[in-house]
Amino acid sequence: MDLAALGVEAIRALRGECNAVTERWGLTNFCKPSQLAGFLWRCAELYTRPEDIAAVLIGLCFVREWEGEECLRVHAGKLSEEEKKALYWYYHNAHPMCIPYAADIRRLKELAEFYVVEYF
Repeated sequence: MDLAALGVEAIRALRGECNAVTERWGLTNFCKPSQLAGFLWRCAELYTRPEDIAAVLIGLCFVREWEGEECLRVHAGKLSEEEKKALYWYYHNAHPMCIPYAADIRRLKELAEFYVVEYF
């Protein structure tokens, strides 16, 4: 799934919609908003592009362990090229309000320094 499509699904989840994508990413749990969705909600008003919201979601999954099989996969470091680009963006552009307490920023920094890209 590309970042724009993931961002659109994340926005739908924040509006209360539930589907297989929101469940796999851990934004909803049995169609109820998860803790991850609550945290992402705080960041959603800071970004207008779905790609940026998707990058924040991927960043949140990488720096802290949340529920959801896709989020756990990202946390484990099994990343697609698009997800690596999103993490690079998250490291360099995420608002401090979008970085959770006890986030493993050192891990993110190591990846971002290794993987230098042009984002979008």
